[in-house]
Amino acid sequence: MLQANTQEMAAPRSASDAGSVSLSVTPEWVAVVTFLVLLGTVLLQVLGKTGGMLVYSLDDPYIHMAMAERLLGGHYGINWGEVTSPSSSVIWPFLLVPTAASSLGLYMPLVLNALFGAVTAFVFGRFAAIIEMPVDWKFAHATRLAIAGLLVLATNLVGLAFTGLEHTLQVMIAVVVAWSLLVYARGADLPLWLLALAALGPSVRYEMFAITAGVCLVLAMERRWRDMVVVGASSLVLPAALAAFLVANGNHPLPNSVMTKLGSGGAVGSGGIIQALLGGTAALRDYFQNSFGPKLALIASIAISAWAFSQTAGRTRAVFAAAIVVGILHMVAGQFGWFFRYEIYALAFCGMIAIAAISPRTPLIPICGLVLTASCYLPALVMTPGGAANIHEQQYQMHRFVSEHYKKPFAVNDLGWVSMGLRNGPYVLDLWGLASNEALRQRDKSPEWLDETTQRHGAGLAMIYRPAFRAIPATWSKVGALQLASRRVTASEATVDIYATKIGDKADIARLLAEFKPRLPAGVRLDIE
Repeated sequence: MLQANTQEMAAPRSASDAGSVSLSVTPEWVAVVTFLVLLGTVLLQVLGKTGGMLVYSLDDPYIHMAMAERLLGGHYGINWGEVTSPSSSVIWPFLLVPTAASSLGLYMPLVLNALFGAVTAFVFGRFAAIIEMPVDWKFAHATRLAIAGLLVLATNLVGLAFTGLEHTLQVMIAVVVAWSLLVYARGADLPLWLLALAALGPSVRYEMFAITAGVCLVLAMERRWRDMVVVGASSLVLPAALAAFLVANGNHPLPNSVMTKLGSGGAVGSGGIIQALLGGTAALRDYFQNSFGPKLALIASIAISAWAFSQTAGRTRAVFAAAIVVGILHMVAGQFGWFFRYEIYALAFCGMIAIAAISPRTPLIPICGLVLTASCYLPALVMTPGGAANIHEQQYQMHRFVSEHYKKPFAVNDLGWVSMGLRNGPYVLDLWGLASNEALRQRDKSPEWLDETTQRHGAGLAMIYRPAFRAIPATWSKVGALQLASRRVTASEATVDIYATKIGDKADIARLLAEFKPRLPAGVRLDIE
């Protein structure tokens, strides 16, 4: 099945072959061009929605950029002197540090994601170029080209790039590892840099421990015990170092972003089967209804890999075992959904290995599977400009108000852009808990607690999603409401309610809002009471 001629990949082509190849369209070319064209198209749509400003489809990347600003000053967290861990990645904020002090900082996530996405697309092309087909299959080249392009769509590479988060790097690592394992099954060796990449994965996102486990399983089945121990131990170094640092500073060992999802049930129905079981019957029902398409695609990839596992031996068998382990681990403990991003790395890893297993027999099955999977993620391309419009009309305007007008401690329950550019600025009280250990531990955000904590931190202004709290303190006075101009896509709510807390000056906040109102984008409403 995968026991193909290794020399097919390594042998040099003749001069005439090289000439014919240079004139033909290659899978690598199709994949990279598909990615870059779609990236440019969506970028133009985003700029058109935001008045020419680069805005990401989610507010979350601005948390990482705000952290990068603080890291540049030697602090880990959002508020100076208060160590917290709002980032979901160990290393992503550090990658943003070089440009954090300049205007280029806003562009850095997209630049990195464009680079990682292009590398991923290229590897998809290389993978498609060597997929085995039946000897009598007349459409082998066309099938390889289709697989290369469809893999870009079926892994939401472009949508991930515009989230501004670490998922594109995560997917790149998963794809490179899958490719290298398939090449290994054909007789090549696993290079040291590949083992290092597998060990680095969990520092990009914690779910990547599944990929590390898959690689370690391959090494164990091949009796490469020393390599297995080194990769497994190395994967723990950076996460363990961060955990020790956080615990030493009074935090949980895991980032607050992870703890809020675990503690609150996070995206109920989008988590793994374990979280669904813990959530009860309703959560279990939602689990099978939420992100049904991606879950079905992952289950199909696991099933194909399990079938191939039973048909093979040696290195090839070990690679299929890795796909089974990675897929099951994500189904059991991973997340799905929330703007088409959590499951992509596992789907890409398992999907590539499943495609390699089934293509030599029936090439149309991978094509059909990729078309169906791509259809699950095409909405991300359509929705990304609208998501960026939401962030521009809501979070960016909140950022402008607190940084240019209010300039005093304030409270929010959706941390992100509001915390950027405040290097020596006011205290940001995150009522949800990403940047506040106190709020993270406070499960019941009661009116009494809201009143007490805003007073203690000197927050006279609160900009919140009202439905996020069961009740608002009687001592708070509503000053206004900021409403989206566009259809809600990624904003948690269409309206942000603005309050003067017990220690806030309602008249002063109203005056500042009145000064700010004429500078809002067309269509954005600010109702002042």
